[in-house]
Amino acid sequence: MKVLFSSDLHLRKELAEETIKIALREDVEVVVNTGDFLSSDFANYFAKLIHDSGMIGYFVEGNWDNNIEIKFDSVKVLRYTCEKYKRFYFFGVYEKVLLSYEDLLEITKHINNNKLIFLTHEPPYGILDIIWSGKSIGNEIYLKFDIIKQPKIHAFGHVHEGNGYLKKENTLFINAAMNDIPFCYVVDLKNDEIKRIKAKH
Repeated sequence: MKVLFSSDLHLRKELAEETIKIALREDVEVVVNTGDFLSSDFANYFAKLIHDSGMIGYFVEGNWDNNIEIKFDSVKVLRYTCEKYKRFYFFGVYEKVLLSYEDLLEITKHINNNKLIFLTHEPPYGILDIIWSGKSIGNEIYLKFDIIKQPKIHAFGHVHEGNGYLKKENTLFINAAMNDIPFCYVVDLKNDEIKRIKAKH
């Protein structure tokens, strides 16, 4: 099972289209986007590309998004909800109503950490979160949750300069913000392999 992680498409249709081309070429089953579509119409444009390609999608909203409603059953916006697909659970947050790390642990207490894929818009503090000034602007609640729960993957965006990935203890951290550094990430969950792939545009 392969999952593609993307974020911060910022109304760029060519970037959305290239991302789906990559997903199809890599035989991806699930497409994740962690926010900053910038409009519901554009979120639905990307959702339609996913739907028409026969894949499923999980979205979370970014700081520039507001009450996105998706028109396709195969694509879900996660707001403190978990969706199971095959052996894995996709857990997305809604940052405009911020919960404590204890709340996040309570929601996910019945989920094995090695089956949990955590989706946020903001990065955890100190991980792929350094902006142009050299300052870390990540979320300390997410960092505490990651330290305790150790999800299999924590995917996010928001900090465009931080596009990249790293493995820390049991968690693979992915910043897939694509607007300035147009790389998305394909993870083979069976083999724990990751590919960093550049969108042509």
